[in-house]
Amino acid sequence: MKKYLFCLSLFLYFHIFHKIDVSGPFWIGVNDIQDEGQYVDVNGNSLVYNNWDTGGEPDDGNAGVSHDCTAMFPNRNFRWRTNRCNRSNGRQGLCSITIPLPNP
Repeated sequence: MKKYLFCLSLFLYFHIFHKIDVSGPFWIGVNDIQDEGQYVDVNGNSLVYNNWDTGGEPDDGNAGVSHDCTAMFPNRNFRWRTNRCNRSNGRQGLCSITIPLPNP
């Protein structure tokens, strides 16, 4: 079964994330791996919504360390921050899977 990082939408942000108990940051399906500075969702679509944190986000990284992936921080009002894609630091991914419907 394929799993994908969750694609965010404004509906989901307001109706789901504020109603679930999450602790610590978690990865979301937003990155600029293909084109630096052009953030897209896991399907390659341009973002129709974003919630970047204040203070320089999105951040390109520094000293040759690229910040291509995005995490959401519940303790910062669900704001987004970029980081290295291979950095876990206990971050979890919020995933979406397709569940086939049973035959009638």
